[in-house]
Amino acid sequence: MQKAYLFAFIAIICVVLYLVSTTSIGTPQISMPSGRTAPAERVISLCKPLPIIVMGLDASDRRLVGVHPGAKVGMQSNVLNHYFPNFQNLPDKVCTQGFAPNMEEIIRLKPDMILMWSRFSEAIAQMQGFGYNVTGLRYDGSEQNDRDLVNILAKVIGREAKANSIMQWRDSALQQMKLVSDRISPENRPKVLYFYNYETLNVGGEKCYENVCINLAGGRNLGVGLGVGRSVNLEQILEWDPDIILVGGWLNHTNPVNIYQNPMLADLSAVRNRRVFKVPIWASNESVLPWKWMAEMIQPALFDYNLREEIHTSYSWQYKIDLTESDIDEVLFYQANAASQGYTHFKSPQ
Repeated sequence: MQKAYLFAFIAIICVVLYLVSTTSIGTPQISMPSGRTAPAERVISLCKPLPIIVMGLDASDRRLVGVHPGAKVGMQSNVLNHYFPNFQNLPDKVCTQGFAPNMEEIIRLKPDMILMWSRFSEAIAQMQGFGYNVTGLRYDGSEQNDRDLVNILAKVIGREAKANSIMQWRDSALQQMKLVSDRISPENRPKVLYFYNYETLNVGGEKCYENVCINLAGGRNLGVGLGVGRSVNLEQILEWDPDIILVGGWLNHTNPVNIYQNPMLADLSAVRNRRVFKVPIWASNESVLPWKWMAEMIQPALFDYNLREEIHTSYSWQYKIDLTESDIDEVLFYQANAASQGYTHFKSPQ
């Protein structure tokens, strides 16, 4: 009899392990009583940039019930923080800064979907072991990956039609821009340095999405070979001598003036020519905007858009908010960038 119980127990364990191992991490699975799938209504995001995509697809933050603590810090530099004030009240103890899930808090919040980077396979298995639906998302910095993030999240919350419209906008802009940028020879592409973190000299590489934007905009990313990003020494930056320096918009305490006033960087071409810019914060659902912004910064003689109007239209359509001219200045980090070459092109007409 004991052997029969033992064999039954082993069989149950095998079935559980099989179900966990065969769960499609990349595909949302929400079982309804009828056997059909339904949009997630209570979403926890353990990935910092994904809540903004959910908000853009849904024109709301109502589905979000928990976020990575870094997402709230990053939102403080985003104009959306004014229009979605509840975001800063969202529970953020769902995981550590290092993405380790806090199961006690997750259980308390009762999510029907958890978003997690797929590279954290053990954490995903842990949450699935508690019976939660987990959508694992990959990041490799490619254009296809950026599109996938939007489409997968749209499927999770039932906003496929909105995602299709975003893809049509994206395809049209990409086709038009490539007609210009594909004809720019290597010697006519400015050398661009992208700082993920200026204080640690962490430079974005070929596996960060900014690399796609820089290439499309007619530049050459000096960080190729660094993966997603890696810290380099000052000597390397001086040797590269970038024509343009870009600073991540989420760096709350770093602006072009910090680089202009650094005597160790005074001889860089980007500093001497005042071509240091703080990059506006846009998510994957808005990728057309950073493409065009970078194009005007990197190749101003080849690209000219009414970007203020395009920003207003995009936010109205995606987030259902009516940005003021002051809001658009904030989106563009106009005050921080105003002393840099050519930025008065974005000055408000009012």
